[in-house]
Amino acid sequence: MTIKKSSKNYLRVLETISWENTLPFVLISFFVLILAGFNNTFFVLFLKNLGWSQNQILFFNSLISLVFLPISIWIIKQVARFKSEINVAKGSQIAGFFSILLGGLVSILNFYYAFFIMLGTYIGGLMTGAGRSGLLTTKLREYPEESAAVDTVFSPLATAVSALIGGLIIGPLGYSLIFIFGGFLILISGILGKKLVKN
Repeated sequence: MTIKKSSKNYLRVLETISWENTLPFVLISFFVLILAGFNNTFFVLFLKNLGWSQNQILFFNSLISLVFLPISIWIIKQVARFKSEINVAKGSQIAGFFSILLGGLVSILNFYYAFFIMLGTYIGGLMTGAGRSGLLTTKLREYPEESAAVDTVFSPLATAVSALIGGLIIGPLGYSLIFIFGGFLILISGILGKKLVKN
């Protein structure tokens, strides 16, 4: 494939995303990825500020990964039953709700609360990501290579953006407010996205 043809294909991909009511759901999933990227980048520091030891943090991360693995397989089977737009909307609402919980309960947060909340956040993120991938695959079936490239670039881009934004606002706002504001943003986005599906 020539560079000229590849450029035309990517231009058509962007046009398709904009025209077919796909862009709102792509943006919602990107917001969720930014929040997930913030968690991945700063969550260990957040736990250290709460007085957790290194061994507690390592055990926490290992345990939640172990528990989330079988749950993720079940979630993937469930999301296949619904439209991709619904999965994006519901997943963002779940991720937003648990992010608000994380920020709101920071003063009483213990191992069990944190485990339950982060598990919910991961589930919401997985649903949203699966929905975005399915949506791009469906809408861009004529451009499978470009669709895969666009889908793949989201995660590292969101991680970079979240690290940049988080580094600038953690000082003045603190972890708690960031979790609350970020969760509120994607919760409202998910609610609006669900209304778009109905319309």
